[in-house]
Amino acid sequence: MSDAAPRKRVPYRTGWRDGIRSLFAGRGRIEPAVRIRERVQRGDLRLAEGLEKLRHTAASIRPEGLLLDWGRRQLGLAPAAEAEWFQRAWWGLWAGEMFRDQVHSMARHDDAMTIIDRPSPALLDRLRATGQARILAGAHVGPPHAALAWLLEQKLPLLAWTAAATASFGGTAAEASLVDASCQPNSLTLAAFHLRRGGVFFAAIDGIAAGRLILLRFLNGGVRCSTAIPALARRLELPTERLIALWKGNRITIDCEPVAPAAAGLDEDSWNRAWLEACRQPIDEVLRTSPENIRRLRFWSEGAICKEIGL
Repeated sequence: MSDAAPRKRVPYRTGWRDGIRSLFAGRGRIEPAVRIRERVQRGDLRLAEGLEKLRHTAASIRPEGLLLDWGRRQLGLAPAAEAEWFQRAWWGLWAGEMFRDQVHSMARHDDAMTIIDRPSPALLDRLRATGQARILAGAHVGPPHAALAWLLEQKLPLLAWTAAATASFGGTAAEASLVDASCQPNSLTLAAFHLRRGGVFFAAIDGIAAGRLILLRFLNGGVRCSTAIPALARRLELPTERLIALWKGNRITIDCEPVAPAAAGLDEDSWNRAWLEACRQPIDEVLRTSPENIRRLRFWSEGAICKEIGL
């Protein structure tokens, strides 16, 4: 029998994914990140402090494994760029889960919101225009639920498609309707009715809960996107904006830009595809240029990657 001391077990908190026993944990690579996350969860560290400490942890990790393989396949990373890309992507995945912890905590929700920068007054004026129906198209990039959490803070007449429970946003969703469209067979009808009453509708284009699905190219892979949002924009002739939350350093910015309507004269399928393509292009650029904002990896073996890095 070996005389070697038993390996120290990684701290575990109830509710974390079973994948915490990852390959990286076995080699002692995620323990510092686990400790930082636990200190932020307990309130021993502010989220901003935890994110900065996480930067130092990311810088100490050698690029390897499934996450690096994913970057090579999807982006064709040059050897000289691999270390920086890996550290930023690794940080973004961990930072996103730390933000998610806080934003869904009644006690620490406000701490999470302090790292979101206030956007321009012009955007706020547009969104708050009385009686002006508006469609906001999101995507699963950047910190999880940050765009929705920010929208809820604005006290808009909001209907959002999300699997997150209304009560999980620290009490800020009282004036909004959060609908899991995958469980609501008439979700598209409800969205149209809400918009006709002058409301604001928010949903992710890469959600697959409602509408017909078409395959769009992101990086070197395909992502199924719903035609529900462009169909509403076309039929109701409403202004649509792309709204996503992105990491910029250790802070979060709200990025919101109009989506140009597709050309007139197209049939419905062609119009929907052209609209989605106009929305896809800037999101694809985010994925190519800011590794910390790559989040929805389940389109490219997310489960295995997250398990390996300890999430």
